[in-house]
Amino acid sequence: MMTHIDPICGMQVNQQNAASRSAHQGKTFYFCSEDCKKQFDQDPEPYVQWEVREPCREYAESAGPASRPFMRRTL
Repeated sequence: MMTHIDPICGMQVNQQNAASRSAHQGKTFYFCSEDCKKQFDQDPEPYVQWEVREPCREYAESAGPASRPFMRRTL
């Protein structure tokens, strides 16, 4: 089961059960709701600059099993 991060609200979204999806610059974005998709479609640029990165190994090991990927702004 592949999950993605909704670029509007940051919620984890299951690819198969996503409420909606939108393509931008050759990439598919998945959304938890139609409202998030509408907001993205109006002006996607501020949201496509974010990408998901795994936490560094040292942090992940010290944080324990609850550690998750985080969002980082790319330039």
